[in-house]
Amino acid sequence: MHPSFDHLAKLFALLLFATPLHAGERYLLAADNQVIEVDRAGKVTAVLKHPGHGGIYDAWRLPDGGIAYAHRGGLAVFDAGSKLVMEHKAVAGPKGAEANSVAVLEGGKKFALMDSGVNQIRIVDRSGMVVSETPLPDLKDDPLHFRYRMIREVPGGNAFWVGQYGRKTVLKVEKGTGRVLQSIPLDPLLSPSPTVKKAFATLQAEDGSLWVTTSTGCQLLHVDAEGKKLGCWTIGDLGLQCRYLLGMSRLANGNLLVACGDYHLQNADEGRDLLAEIDSAGKVVWRLTRDQLIDQIEGAVDKKSGLEEMRITNVYVSETAAPALASVAIPAFLDQHCTTCHDDTKAEGELNLLDLAFAPDEASNRAKWTRLHDRVARGEMPPPEKKHDLSDEARAGFVGLLGHSIAEADRAAIEAEGRGPVRRLTRVEYEHRLRDLLALPALDIRDKLPEDRDSHGFTKVSRLL
Repeated sequence: MHPSFDHLAKLFALLLFATPLHAGERYLLAADNQVIEVDRAGKVTAVLKHPGHGGIYDAWRLPDGGIAYAHRGGLAVFDAGSKLVMEHKAVAGPKGAEANSVAVLEGGKKFALMDSGVNQIRIVDRSGMVVSETPLPDLKDDPLHFRYRMIREVPGGNAFWVGQYGRKTVLKVEKGTGRVLQSIPLDPLLSPSPTVKKAFATLQAEDGSLWVTTSTGCQLLHVDAEGKKLGCWTIGDLGLQCRYLLGMSRLANGNLLVACGDYHLQNADEGRDLLAEIDSAGKVVWRLTRDQLIDQIEGAVDKKSGLEEMRITNVYVSETAAPALASVAIPAFLDQHCTTCHDDTKAEGELNLLDLAFAPDEASNRAKWTRLHDRVARGEMPPPEKKHDLSDEARAGFVGLLGHSIAEADRAAIEAEGRGPVRRLTRVEYEHRLRDLLALPALDIRDKLPEDRDSHGFTKVSRLL
């Protein structure tokens, strides 16, 4: 092979089999009255709504595939099948009740709830029992909605970061006692701006430095462990079109992923960006826009402008461990919606789901689940007379989860075996390869080789090797 062709072939193979850095990432969005999960391409893979839950500010994907979120009325925890398994209500103070944030602790064994109504961080276990209470400075004179916002556990420390929202101050407080270990006033560190700055979310980096967002202030601040300014960027500096900079998560590559809120839009353009990936130099390297989601999700309509808004306040980055999640959620879906007609007694269409193992790593098994996925996605199953038992959200969640599992299994098979199975060379092809390699154009050996074996008229099938 000519050297240049060899180089191109290697380059093509590298591009063909390389797995994108963000391929397995999913972004869980806290979005007012719903939680939305999207992939890197902006495709909605799951939606969770629960009656009566509004003002969802903060949502996490749990290690077992479930979801925990803080809504205005308290904490809600769901299992991998989207079943509500625990609620812990916010406590009402003199000005009412409002929960603002949740931090998942000890791998999902405990949860810390930011309860602004009583100026307190409460840690509860999976049963909802209170484990400890951390008192915060009493902001009783502040409006309820302007007291506190996002809480995050200090890595390796017995403390929380919390934003005093209206007072534009970030606090590090000791768990249990509430003792203020560090206070960072934001005003002296931020750029001059006509908009009202607030302390919304914090994210501590591995080096101990801290990233802070300022909500309507539309600024991203970076300070060192002592609270000294390292950098500050406005949405103009970042080239973003949004109304707020809100919750944050860290991507696998070390960059920030920031939620850009589209609340109270006056025109569609100012809410163009919903998510932004920002590197350490303050450069936006990727974004998710409203146009990518608006046709997939029903948002809330602003009463003044009439514009539909997604109202995303936080983003949580997770690698969807599809096998672990799917092994719980998919059987639960089938048991509720499918096995009545496809069990070992009826097996309509000769499909017995009780005997169908979920093993997408096996090609034949994956093909069966692909057919099942496609029929549910097209609305053919469950049948028309039973469609009322299945909500659009549940269908979308099942299709997204199963589709992801199939795609991941496909990707793994491609990495292991290539995009097509190995093909054997026929006698003629083998002879031609030897002629090229040995520079012997007259070489004649085909008749000295065994006859090509045949399978349904094909002589290159890999299983004949």
